[in-house]
Amino acid sequence: MEKEIVFILRRIFRGVKLLKQENLELEQLKKGIDEEITSLSKLGIEEKNCKNKDIKSMIQHYLNLTDKMEERRTHIYNFTLQYLIICSTGAGLLFSQRNRIDDIIFYPIMGVLIIQIMFSIAIIIFHERQSAFRYPFLYLDGYGNKWKWFYYGNKSVPKIKTMPVRPSKRPDQTTIPYLEGLKEFIQNYKNEKIDEELSDNIQQLYLLLVHNYYKNQFHLQLTRIRLCSMRVTVAFLIIIAIIFIILKYFN
Repeated sequence: MEKEIVFILRRIFRGVKLLKQENLELEQLKKGIDEEITSLSKLGIEEKNCKNKDIKSMIQHYLNLTDKMEERRTHIYNFTLQYLIICSTGAGLLFSQRNRIDDIIFYPIMGVLIIQIMFSIAIIIFHERQSAFRYPFLYLDGYGNKWKWFYYGNKSVPKIKTMPVRPSKRPDQTTIPYLEGLKEFIQNYKNEKIDEELSDNIQQLYLLLVHNYYKNQFHLQLTRIRLCSMRVTVAFLIIIAIIFIILKYFN
């Protein structure tokens, strides 16, 4: 019993020590980022305007890239839904005619359909999980989305209730956060200077770059599952063919 208590205490101590190290590393990273942001103010006004213009064009570039990647992901999802319906219908019809079909035809075709159904379900599940994924920068205070480029950059806007089934009529859940967000939005525009704008735009550009990385990886995950389904199907058919040849040879 004493050994178990000592083991648990050591685990807790190591966890606390690791957490302290991570917090220290996080603070050092934030300090370094703040220093880099401050150094932007040392640039000349012409250079600031030039960089700011380039950053805005790159922001639009990554927004367009993300839209295209999302279209591809949606296309895979829609195709998979249709493919799943076709395979499921085919498997049902094949099973209903089980007594009329020879085993040498029934089992390979049914096996292929089942494999495709399973992988299609996997793609649908992955797509749903990807769509519900919470990006680490969404609520990252100070280093997340900036007010000019996305609503997460305005602290009041996410407070607005958006439930369509029984919409809220409470002012503190609708009009008040809306107007508070509008006030903050106007103040940001009024107080914005080239240094703040350049800093915000650089951080937003990096955020969109990382966001695009996630979208690319999500798309690759779906395509890899589909590719894997093809490989498994081919391997299954080869195994069936080998078994058939062996059985025919020995018979």
